[in-house]
Amino acid sequence: DSPDKSSVEGGDTIGTLLRKTLLEAANDVKSEILIVSPYFVPGTSVSDMLKSLRERNVRVRVLTNSLLSTDVPAVHAGYRRYRVPLLEEGVDLYEVKPLPGKPTPRGGLLKTPSSGQFSLHAKAYVFDRRRIFVGSANLDQRSLHLNTEIGLMIESPELARQVVARFDTIAQPANSFVLALDKD
Repeated sequence: DSPDKSSVEGGDTIGTLLRKTLLEAANDVKSEILIVSPYFVPGTSVSDMLKSLRERNVRVRVLTNSLLSTDVPAVHAGYRRYRVPLLEEGVDLYEVKPLPGKPTPRGGLLKTPSSGQFSLHAKAYVFDRRRIFVGSANLDQRSLHLNTEIGLMIESPELARQVVARFDTIAQPANSFVLALDKD
C-alpha cells in the first residue's frame, strides 16, 4: 500500500492499494480460493465478492481464529454476524481451536497469547492452486481501508500446493471447528 493510503483512496495522490490487487486476483478465480486471515471481518463488499464467487461455483474456504483462540475478541464479534450468511452461500468456514489436536475446552476462560494456546496469525490467500499471496493483510475493513499493508503475490503451483496442504491440516476437525448450519 502507498503510505498515503487515504489520499490514494480519495484519488488525491497517485499510488497503489493492495486491496485492489487482492480483490482482482480473487475475482479472477475459476475454481477455488483459500483465505487464511486471523482477523476476518469481510464487510459488505467482500461478502458480496464471495457470494459472486459461489454463484460461479467457485469453492471458497476460509480459515480464521475461533473465539477461543483469538487475541482480540472484539474482532471475532465483528466477524460473527457474517458466519450464517456465508455458510448459506456455501462458503466453507474453519475456526482454529486454541489447542490443536486436543479436545475442545469447555467453559474455559479466554487465554492470552502468552498462555501457550494456539492462535492463527498468518495471512495467506491461494488462487486456483497456482498463485499465492502472503503478507500482512487480513481480510477485514481495517486492513483494506486503513492500515498500510505489504505482501507478495507469487505465481507458483508448488508453493500453492504447500500452502493448501498446510491449510488442509489445520482445517481438520482435530485442529479447527468446522462450521455448519443446523437444519433445525
